[in-house]
Amino acid sequence: MSEIELDISIPNDLSGISVSQYQEYVQLWQDNKDVEDYEFINKKTLQIFCGLDLKDSYKIPLNTFDNILDHVNKCFEEDKPFINRFTMTDKDGITVEFGFEPSLDKISYGAFKDAENYMREAKDLHKLMAVLYRPVIKDVSNKYHYRVADYEGSDAFSEVMKDAPVNVALGMQVFFYRLGTKLSKYTMDSLVEQAMLTTNKEGKQLLEENGEIINRFYASHKTMYEGLTKYQSFPYTNV
Repeated sequence: MSEIELDISIPNDLSGISVSQYQEYVQLWQDNKDVEDYEFINKKTLQIFCGLDLKDSYKIPLNTFDNILDHVNKCFEEDKPFINRFTMTDKDGITVEFGFEPSLDKISYGAFKDAENYMREAKDLHKLMAVLYRPVIKDVSNKYHYRVADYEGSDAFSEVMKDAPVNVALGMQVFFYRLGTKLSKYTMDSLVEQAMLTTNKEGKQLLEENGEIINRFYASHKTMYEGLTKYQSFPYTNV
């Protein structure tokens, strides 16, 4: 039997998966939510995340196919910590650092309303990223104190954010989702105390400085968080 050579790019973890790939994956499940035979979904999963053509999926050994699929699935079972800053390099080799909105209590009305709208559907995840993550323009003191570019609409960076690592996007979603689900059970002071014990350093910093505005996000705009729960119904997006 002759050896088969196929070009397959397997992500090491969530940082090797883009927002646009994740969006395509979610759409795949939305379009096939009632299917009982997962063969097509499995083949499409490897096409989306590994670049394996559907016709080539029949050529690889069964154990190899299963191992790759299992690896991709386990990527989504990773912890998803909140990441407040990350860098991206464009096709021209220019590197830009993006930072999460550092002062939610000073967020503009336009950014707030856009974020509210974009949190409802996975297809708008890149736009949500473009609202809440913008280029870092100045470090005030350290990685947790910085300024980002003024918000001038999601169009400025929405296409760029399609290539952003999905671990950043999911970490942001999980942080807000966990916080939102606890808000109805705790006062803000006790919530911050609880979250400070369970979240990472970036999340703690955000809580310390923006706890009250996060409370307003949930209390005044509950639909924003109801939109987030849609993501939890798909496989491998557990929080």
